[in-house]
Amino acid sequence: MIFANNSATEGGSLGVNNANITIINSHFRNNQALVSGGAIAIEGGFLHMNNCKFVGNSATGNPATQSFGNGGAVNARGAGNDLYSIIGSLFENNTAAEAGGALHIESLNIREKSVLLTNVIFNLNMATGSGSCVSSSACDVRGGAAFISSPGAEIINCIFTKNSAKTAISSQLAEGGALFTTDVYESNQFKLQTKLINCKFISNNAYGY
Repeated sequence: MIFANNSATEGGSLGVNNANITIINSHFRNNQALVSGGAIAIEGGFLHMNNCKFVGNSATGNPATQSFGNGGAVNARGAGNDLYSIIGSLFENNTAAEAGGALHIESLNIREKSVLLTNVIFNLNMATGSGSCVSSSACDVRGGAAFISSPGAEIINCIFTKNSAKTAISSQLAEGGALFTTDVYESNQFKLQTKLINCKFISNNAYGY
């Protein structure tokens, strides 16, 4: 299935709210969202993708509402029981104005592998520092390819090549040319943090004004 040249405020092609969705053998190209998720925006629920391509999608940001633009291809946001899985897929030439040039995920799920990326290629994606970010020091330009805030995330056999994060004004920092990840969950019994296993990072950059 092909999703091309669509646009929306969130989720240029698909918007999903507290539902389970599986996407296989699909191609998302040149879709655009004003706020987040150039191709897909999902809040809560379960997202599984296998053998998909995301090329040339963008989240531009909205200066009128100070929405900076997250997840050039996919934006996923969950409250605690959500699961996000991406396998054998390609993200290429996607852009977000603020964070997660291709992929932006925020999840409070404290189980292992609540976010799982396996055999995913990220190539030439960018967090651009453009749009609303140009006039706001509150904009955090992070994760040229991916921004992942999830205690149980695992990233396995993934390749990050020539992704970048850049800023347009001197009051901002650019962090994570390929990947920006945060959140460690600790309790009396266990500790969860993002795991990177057998991944390659090649020629990624984060640079400032």
